[in-house]
Amino acid sequence: MGTFVPFGPGTLTVGDGETDYACEVLGGGVVHAYEEVGEARTTLCGTTKSAARKRSDSLKFTLENDLTDTGLYAMLVGFGDDPPPTTFEYTPNTASAASWSGTIIPLAPGEVSADEYSKPLGSSVEWPGVGLFTFVPAAGAP
Repeated sequence: MGTFVPFGPGTLTVGDGETDYACEVLGGGVVHAYEEVGEARTTLCGTTKSAARKRSDSLKFTLENDLTDTGLYAMLVGFGDDPPPTTFEYTPNTASAASWSGTIIPLAPGEVSADEYSKPLGSSVEWPGVGLFTFVPAAGAP
């Protein structure tokens, strides 16, 4: 039987690795998307060869925004129109130690809003990866 890892408590660092933004993350994780590259081909003998696939990775999170100068939002909007490739490390559960790391384009959220009066301001972000992420599996049972 497998070991299942719950969401939280975990960590999310973006950029210098010194600031943990996990307390702003309500949910989300790693997204793997696949696209076909090229076309399927049929050879002279009748064998069909599928188109190649290419994987792209991204991070997608629902956030409760800390709008202070040390919050994630301030860092994201501080990059301006053309955010630079930035490193990250995401560990959804520190007890399991499974993690992803790599490089993303840290886009600011398209909207910061609340659903009703007196509720925290939130947003959703999806940060495209630059190349594929590195995955470190959870430690096995002792």
